[in-house]
Amino acid sequence: MAFGKSTASRIRAFPPIGSRQPSLRRYPRLQRLGQPSKKDEFWREIDGEDRPKRLVAPVHLMAGWYDPFLPTQLEDFIRIRRDGRPEVASASRLIIGPWAHARSVTFPSGVTPRNYRLESLEPSISWFDQHLRSSGPRSQTTAPVRIYVMGENAWRDEQDWPLARTRYTLFYLQSNGKANSSAGDGVLKSNPPTSRQPPDTFVYDPQNPIPTAGGAMIGPRAGIALQNHIETKPDVLIYSTAPLEEDVELTGPVSLVLYVSTTAPYTDFTGKLVDAHPDGSAYNVCEGIIRRRYIPSGHPTQIQIDLWPTSMLFQKGHRIRLEVSSSNYPRFDRNPNTGRPIATETRSIAATQTIYHDAKTPSHLLLPVIPRHPTETSK
Repeated sequence: MAFGKSTASRIRAFPPIGSRQPSLRRYPRLQRLGQPSKKDEFWREIDGEDRPKRLVAPVHLMAGWYDPFLPTQLEDFIRIRRDGRPEVASASRLIIGPWAHARSVTFPSGVTPRNYRLESLEPSISWFDQHLRSSGPRSQTTAPVRIYVMGENAWRDEQDWPLARTRYTLFYLQSNGKANSSAGDGVLKSNPPTSRQPPDTFVYDPQNPIPTAGGAMIGPRAGIALQNHIETKPDVLIYSTAPLEEDVELTGPVSLVLYVSTTAPYTDFTGKLVDAHPDGSAYNVCEGIIRRRYIPSGHPTQIQIDLWPTSMLFQKGHRIRLEVSSSNYPRFDRNPNTGRPIATETRSIAATQTIYHDAKTPSHLLLPVIPRHPTETSK
């Protein structure tokens, strides 16, 4: 993906918040969103942390796999079911569709599911009829959870979230130190490494971040997009399974455990789950980031990145793939690596990032595998 001159100049511009931003000068409250959070009156006013247990009526949650509000909606549903009044918890419903925020998503095949407005309106009306109409026809009781399984492209009713039958499965990162790009030697294996392996390294330069391609955003760039141009970047590590011998469904939260070191005092690490097709094309499924401080000692530090929940059927012959980097811009703002407040930082430094994956530092993906056949559930 090539950046035009205007885009490149915007990328070099620091800080995110400052005198050069007219909109921020006009709306001072927006500046607070870029500052370190404090439990002051500003945040207490908008904080909904205690609301699930205080609800007096059931709720109907409508979410999308590529909607940036998905994780908090799922957390709300879990807390309502766990902490809410019994009559509220039992009547609340969750629907997760193949959508971005108020936007339909186009699948790699070129197929677009039924418009999200129609797909979301139909179950909403019947639910409101059930709870708000005092007379007339009432809808039948529906399942607490209804999800759209991408890849299979089908709706399915469920009784809980996360799914009780989930088999959380580890896939270990392995390579000979040359996982940079899809032509490298990075692999994902179900067996942990048993010997010493050289780590993978890359340089993250905040002035040249990895561009966003699809994902959970607001706007026309959200959704599913080709990742092949991303995978040619030297600061992206690629780890893939062998071609799958059978369909594999992943439904639930996805997380990534990495053992890392960095030359920066404060930096980011990103992860992205990707569906690699037999023809070589690769498409994003879900992604995440972690931002924290480090002691630049050269010793591995264990971190965990939540790659967000998904429901995706990886079809036979496809590969489950992981991309690891330190930026995904503008989906996530850039970390200048200096350790000073990002919102007002005017400078940046490049950082050398190292990913370890041997017997003592078993970096791995934790994937929510759903049995596809009844006999698999009892195994």
